[in-house]
Amino acid sequence: MMQKNNEENLHNAHDKLFKATFQYVEAVVELVNFLFTREEAAVIDTEHLKLDTTHSISNGLQEFFSDVIYSTKQKGSKRNVLITLLLEHKSAPDIFVLVQLLNYMVSIWLKDIAAKRPLTVVIPVIFYHGKRKWKKKPFSDLFPGASPAFKKFMLEFDYQLLSVHQTPDEIIRALSADTLLGALMLTYKKIGDHDFAKNHAEEFFGFLKNSSHKIDLLRIFVKYFIHNANLTNEEIPKIIKKAIPSPIESDAMTAYQSIIKAGIKEGIKEGEVLGAMVKSQKTVERLLLRGILSIPEIADIVEVSVSFVLDIRDELLKDGKILSALVRNFKI
Repeated sequence: MMQKNNEENLHNAHDKLFKATFQYVEAVVELVNFLFTREEAAVIDTEHLKLDTTHSISNGLQEFFSDVIYSTKQKGSKRNVLITLLLEHKSAPDIFVLVQLLNYMVSIWLKDIAAKRPLTVVIPVIFYHGKRKWKKKPFSDLFPGASPAFKKFMLEFDYQLLSVHQTPDEIIRALSADTLLGALMLTYKKIGDHDFAKNHAEEFFGFLKNSSHKIDLLRIFVKYFIHNANLTNEEIPKIIKKAIPSPIESDAMTAYQSIIKAGIKEGIKEGEVLGAMVKSQKTVERLLLRGILSIPEIADIVEVSVSFVLDIRDELLKDGKILSALVRNFKI
């Protein structure tokens, strides 16, 4: 049960980061320019892309798709082009995604028919970040053993595939210098690489150079970074301070502290803190040594008195422990 919950939490984290990024039209434009051929991109009117909330995925498909849909018009025509961005969370490729895509496309066309309008051109896009290679296969492969004589009765259609782990690092890192798409791809691909996260963390947040106002997105990226980077609790705040541009560093650290406090409260409620700490003297010691919360905040979270925290602080100072000024200089 615990493993299943962990998998669901990871799925939700991937999904939230994906949706948050593609709420911005600029990320969709970057995706079109990066993924589509020049000829295809030339007829997609990226200047009038609009987040489409009129179409929604049926309950039976919600576990497969992120339900991020953008609509626009084909250049030189009044016919709509609907760009559908779908996030595949599976760790391994799945040929049956073709059936899922077809089901989704048909649901859109049925709505077109009901509204008595021309059918929309639907372009499925799968953003895949699993490590195993995803190889496109024809729809007819879903019917093993069927006679070639039946092939003409089998529908064939294509979809756009962006496979993060099959995209070379140098291409992703070049993109991440100033694009949302590059930041998302780099985060998915390199977040678990300890050395990269420690030495090149600023590349995860490269989009902030031109998008410093996206504080909501910054918070989600910081949260994803905290929970998925293979870094110690001591390394994370130092790396965040180094990685985030100075004008918005305080916003990042505020987000970091908020996330840590929420995690600690949740951990205490469940009898564990960040997977290891418990409501005890050791909890207070670790929070003091971390140095990102004030003494009153620690007392409030752990549900002990301020004097209890101060006594432990004084013992740590006697033992020669180095504490931040935030807790070292506090007095009642």
